[in-house]
Amino acid sequence: IGFSVHAAASTHEALSLIDSDADFDILLTDFRLSETSNGAQLAREVESRVPGISVIVMSGYLSIEDADSLDPKWVLVEK
Repeated sequence: IGFSVHAAASTHEALSLIDSDADFDILLTDFRLSETSNGAQLAREVESRVPGISVIVMSGYLSIEDADSLDPKWVLVEK
């Protein structure tokens, strides 16, 4: 379908990729990250750097508070 995939092992690495010259259309992130931030925080930061990017957030479990932190325009994929 014509997409190139870039994987990042950390939030820092993801933001470095975003700041590179690569052209991004979609951010796919898990909600639970192994660092101090979560997927919603990462998505907001990426949106500030790439206006109009589509966001897909995956999660196996979201608390009510977690779900409330998601932007309604993002797609949630439950796994």
